[in-house]
Amino acid sequence: MKLIEQLKLDKNHLRRERKTASPAEKRLITKQMKLLDGKIRQASEELRHCRMSNPAPKRPDIAIGLDRCLPESVRVGVEAAVTDAFEKENGISQAGCFGEEERIGIWLPVRGESGGRELGLEAVIPPRKPGEVFGVTISAGLIRGKVRSEWSGRPKAYSDKGEPDESGPIFLTGLTFRMEEPNVVVTEIEGFRRGFVDTDFTVKTTDFVEIDSGKPSCVSSTDIDVDFDILSFLLELGTAGLYGIARGLFRIGAQWKVAASETGDVGGVGCALLDLLCIELELPNGGAFGLAYQRIEVTSAGHVLAGGRVSGL
Repeated sequence: MKLIEQLKLDKNHLRRERKTASPAEKRLITKQMKLLDGKIRQASEELRHCRMSNPAPKRPDIAIGLDRCLPESVRVGVEAAVTDAFEKENGISQAGCFGEEERIGIWLPVRGESGGRELGLEAVIPPRKPGEVFGVTISAGLIRGKVRSEWSGRPKAYSDKGEPDESGPIFLTGLTFRMEEPNVVVTEIEGFRRGFVDTDFTVKTTDFVEIDSGKPSCVSSTDIDVDFDILSFLLELGTAGLYGIARGLFRIGAQWKVAASETGDVGGVGCALLDLLCIELELPNGGAFGLAYQRIEVTSAGHVLAGGRVSGL
């Protein structure tokens, strides 16, 4: 890549020199530029072949690490089951044994080639704490991108009855979320109600993600900063999940079983992320293995980390 850039710089230098050169010098400079064009084409072709034989690493959006390697027959079944489960998300799963540990990766959506995904999976090591058989890492990029996509596709104007209405008078102007270590996710939605005097409001949902009897769980509360006259509407809007991403942020198939949140449709980004933590995976041959969680935590950088023990393997 650096060689190609240098050759292009040399060509641009010759192009500038040719503008003030004599006719004889211009012919010589033009010949040199043609030689550089040939070198650029050759270097570009070599780079293309290099990239084909040495694909760029593609780090997975979700990585699961086990303290043992799976038999090949089980690995194939896991890859197929997870890929099928994330079909609606245009996802793909790939697994492999690295040293004495198995790693299972999920890319949402599909990215790169098999070799590049393998390199990316090798670079991600989901941390496990003492006593844990598996660890899970969910990337901050996946979470941010999905929330942004989901928010951009939602209605931003509502009637006083809470129904989408382009003419308002309730308008939603922005959604943000942040993670507070070790287990808090705060989702905030801002907006205003149009009237003789516009009324600004902020709906703040705080999710506490935790483990309950080996399963990921979420306890949520909603606070609203607003004048009383539209409080009832915003309570419904905030707690029913219309304003944000309470449930259904990810569309995942039945093979990937998750723990039903105690809050139902209540909650923000934190509760929605629990759908990415599988408690049982059904394999194509009719078998299954379960994940019993001992830990779930979030980082200020936006990652989700979890770990626990496995049954059925």
